[in-house]
Amino acid sequence: MVDWQAFGTELSGTAQNGLQAYDLIAANPPDIVISDIRMPGLDGLGLVAQTYATHPNVKFVLLSGFGEFEYANRAMQYGVKHYLLKPTDETKIADSLKEVTAELDQERRREAFTLDMKRRFEKVIPHVKEQVLREFVTNKTYGRRDLEEYRSLLPCDFGRPVRLLLCHIEGEADYEHQFAVKNIAEDLLQTALMSTTLGDHALILISDPEDQELLHSRLQDIRRTFRLYYKLNVTVAVSDP
Repeated sequence: MVDWQAFGTELSGTAQNGLQAYDLIAANPPDIVISDIRMPGLDGLGLVAQTYATHPNVKFVLLSGFGEFEYANRAMQYGVKHYLLKPTDETKIADSLKEVTAELDQERRREAFTLDMKRRFEKVIPHVKEQVLREFVTNKTYGRRDLEEYRSLLPCDFGRPVRLLLCHIEGEADYEHQFAVKNIAEDLLQTALMSTTLGDHALILISDPEDQELLHSRLQDIRRTFRLYYKLNVTVAVSDP
């Protein structure tokens, strides 16, 4: 009797043939399937193929008789790496379970790591965009390689015409006011590619809209919204495309 719990697993079901096995897998996808290659209705290779099409992360351990390894090797295209030669016993099954569970643990750690890196990168992107725009308007010279790297990193369409908005808050203003007007502009325009602050100004790079009247209406909305919340006027200058 295999001690399933010893490997952090539990037996979720058994089947008499491949068709029953696939129904169980489809209803409640397991992490690991131990299957014979020769089964009535749907053989082991067919079970692997159907499962791979709908649940590609399921791991298989295939039981193979002598002379069936050439047949079993066809399952390798579906990522099957674990085979047991019949007749087998609980010790060999336990050894395979140990290998598969270790493989699953490694994959999950790798997925968790890459997801964490992606989340961290997404947090950094806004700061990178701010820095790029700040350097661009202060006449920093970029080489071709730098530009290509920024194109690949930043989710912006650099092939379309753009306009640069410069927002100047009249009266005494601090960084909170600059941050607020920048975010108000981004929310109302919905075409912002990059934004940053420079001195006492907020800068927003936007895709040039086809409807110029709508653009000017949105600029007025920015001024009204900012004045509503902060009782300060803001002047917005717009560049040519």
